[in-house]
This record gives sequence, C-alpha cells and structure tokens, in this order.
Amino acid sequence: VKVMLNTWVKVKSGWSDDERAIRSLGYDDV
Repeated sequence: VKVMLNTWVKVKSGWSDDERAIRSLGYDDV
C-alpha cells in the first residue's frame, strides 16, 4: 500500500492539473 501511495504522490506531482489522470488510476476517492 505504501508503495502505491508513494507512486501516487509522484504521479500527482506531475499530473496535478489532470484530475482525470488521477481518477483513471482509481484514486478519485482521495
């Protein structure tokens, strides 16, 4: 879980302007 969260943090830092990209990963509830 920590690994996935760490990955999400890195991805979010790069896709902060692309909510759709975040949701596509299944983190729309975060």
